[in-house]
Amino acid sequence: PLHFMFLNVAQIHQLKRWNTPTIANALEQVCTADPLTCVNRFTARDFMPEMGTMCGRAITVEFATMDPRPKKDHPDNFALMRDYLAQGDAPKIVVVRDRDQPQGAVAIWGEVGAWNARALGCVGTITDGHIRDLDEMKGAGFKALARELAVSHGHGWPVAWGIPLEIFGCNVTPGHLVHADKHGFIVIPPEAEERLLEAARFM
Repeated sequence: PLHFMFLNVAQIHQLKRWNTPTIANALEQVCTADPLTCVNRFTARDFMPEMGTMCGRAITVEFATMDPRPKKDHPDNFALMRDYLAQGDAPKIVVVRDRDQPQGAVAIWGEVGAWNARALGCVGTITDGHIRDLDEMKGAGFKALARELAVSHGHGWPVAWGIPLEIFGCNVTPGHLVHADKHGFIVIPPEAEERLLEAARFM
């Protein structure tokens, strides 16, 4: 197996000094991957641009939002998902795919979910679903990039977690470093982490 030199928590926080396009430019200096495979190719809207950048390890969840059956069939899933969110070192970014898009406009994240995730070391979310309670989420220190806003939580229920996801045209693997701001997000290939901070300073 390959072994990579991963950035520590202090180094991850240092990456927040730069916007996400700068990180994208830096990645091109230290990685041969096609840069379009590492970024969102469809618009992920930053609803809290005043919070600046966020950077952390990806943890992944898939939600059902329009179907009431998962809640009835798997009543323990929310508790199991929270156990998963608690794993690993902060900072973490919860990447959430709404499996029922684009059937309806119902929120995956709101005030309660933001506070719970923040208490478990998560600094924000990137979701192709909807969110609500913007002021309360911001008050929790929980940043969100999402598709749109919604009023109701609908039948939101986690159905899978800790799996690779495709979101906004980008593949996200649990544990990979993610950097995001008002421009969108970028997923850092593990082999590029060791030199990323140096490359960002250079750029």
